[in-house]
Amino acid sequence: MSSASRAPDPLPPLIGKRLLVVLGSYRSKRHIYERARDLGVRLVVLDGPGHWMRECAGPGDLVERHLSVDLAPLPTFVDRAVEAVRSAGLVMDGIGTIDEFAGAFTARIADRLGLPFHSVAAADLARDKNRARKACAAAGLPGPAFARIERPEDLRGAGERVGFPAVLKPVSGVGSVQTFRVENEADLARRYETIVSEVREARATPRGGLSSDKHWFDLMWSGVPALTLESWIEGRKYDVDLLLDDQAVVYAHATDDLEPCGLRDVRRVAPSGLEAAEEEELVVHAAACVRALGFRRGAFNVEVKRTAKGPRMIEVNGRLGGYSTTDVHRAVWGVDLVEQWLRSALDLPFDVRDHPASCFVAESLLPAPRSGILRRDLVLDPLRGAPAVVAARPWVFPGDLVAGVETGAPDWLGALLTRGSSREEALTELDRRLAEMEPPVISGSESE
Repeated sequence: MSSASRAPDPLPPLIGKRLLVVLGSYRSKRHIYERARDLGVRLVVLDGPGHWMRECAGPGDLVERHLSVDLAPLPTFVDRAVEAVRSAGLVMDGIGTIDEFAGAFTARIADRLGLPFHSVAAADLARDKNRARKACAAAGLPGPAFARIERPEDLRGAGERVGFPAVLKPVSGVGSVQTFRVENEADLARRYETIVSEVREARATPRGGLSSDKHWFDLMWSGVPALTLESWIEGRKYDVDLLLDDQAVVYAHATDDLEPCGLRDVRRVAPSGLEAAEEEELVVHAAACVRALGFRRGAFNVEVKRTAKGPRMIEVNGRLGGYSTTDVHRAVWGVDLVEQWLRSALDLPFDVRDHPASCFVAESLLPAPRSGILRRDLVLDPLRGAPAVVAARPWVFPGDLVAGVETGAPDWLGALLTRGSSREEALTELDRRLAEMEPPVISGSESE
């Protein structure tokens, strides 16, 4: 599944290149930027004044420059962003993003600056799960029944069209936030009211200094409030990470998401355990969905379920896969997805050399054991450097409020990845390490 359509440059092509990154996203993606720096790319990050990267900018630091542009008001962000880039007086070699909410912004900024990126139409489709479903259906791809909900009056018709059980989620959601399985009309109405109330409460407090890390909920609900109802898809869930070059698949592999907590992923393992033909079936379906949205080149992540009737897409992410996706592919298949994402963003040829799996890697996203406040740092330093540990990183920090497993959608405290010579060995090592950890979460009823 790997043959680049263009020959790679004979000399290291990334060193010294300057990449404009639109929205720096969460601290959990810091390792991606660290890898980009190690590969010699100069990063200029465009984000709000309070974004965490502001403290990591300067000569010899994580990024070359932080261009401070308040995301609010959102309708004028692109205009102000373009002006900030032009005023900086820096020549950009490319533009890209790994943030869930930045695709549409990036496409428009790229268009104004004359830099190659995804089309505006494709970027917009990827951020609207209902419209993405329509595009895939129009391309003849099988999928669930679905309906758009923008007001209470839409609920009855949506339920009748889709049936039950079903999944209710925001059209611009992320990380299964406000995503629920609903069993009947009453359940649908109750969950709908819960979501609308949360949005109403959040919008009651105007925010300034909007940035992509602290204010992702505002970005998620920045447009006309809309949800999508989709019929429940029965089957095991996988993540397919792939690279497209002129719509041709030059690299792809699936990882097994194992059992979720509610609808939220909490652990996975790679390789997937599928036979080659079974994995190829998932890849073909995932790539067809990406193409149906109008994407031609880049790094993508597609969530897919394997059903009795064949693969069924859950959602298409028009970006590099999140959490520890890059660690998994580098450790298992020897492919550096950060490097390939950078090549795509800088309009350089891919250089993909896919190898047979060299090991198995298991990952836990360290779901919060209960709701409460993180009282101290996660003790992960002793794990780093251990022979069987691929990576160990915190994603939340002391003072952060987290939702626990009792909510059915726990927050992720971080990531722990272990390796083994077999699937069982990698998972056993992961469980052994987890048993030694004491997640430092204190509930609201407890005291220090």
